[in-house]
Amino acid sequence: MLTAQGSAHAPLSIEDQAIVRHHLVSSESSSDPTTFESGALPLNRTKDGDMGISLYYSATQADALTEDQDAAIKALVGTYGGQIHELLSQEEEVFEDFYVYDTPYNEAEVFAGATGLPRGSIEGLVTAVNHWGELLGRIRSEVLPEAEWDVSVDGAPLKWDPANDRYTQ
Repeated sequence: MLTAQGSAHAPLSIEDQAIVRHHLVSSESSSDPTTFESGALPLNRTKDGDMGISLYYSATQADALTEDQDAAIKALVGTYGGQIHELLSQEEEVFEDFYVYDTPYNEAEVFAGATGLPRGSIEGLVTAVNHWGELLGRIRSEVLPEAEWDVSVDGAPLKWDPANDRYTQ
């Protein structure tokens, strides 16, 4: 596991946080979650001085969300939410569950939310971005294929990979 000073429980150093700022995995180039491609991730400093990174997502469309679409999204979020706890140990990583806003930002918005990403290791961060990118890809391709999507990590847009139905950096 990639962590600060080789400790599985140490938070990322400022230097490692800078690495995360400039590198994020690209699923197009490698299946190894520790292989990075160039990118830029802005980081936000929290009140305790740690750097926080969040994934933001929204989908807009002319038609309101149907009950079937809502149920399908909830089922996918439930499945992937359970899986993240298997992928990331809470003892090693501080992370948030996938969160969907209750109230849309505007009338056209049918799906939106934000999720705090792990701060304990680069590997944990990459694992979470890949996992949630896969979830968002399934929601997009299976439930809301006609919607306009915006998916980003603190303002750095993630790319839609139509060949693999997922979001990547």
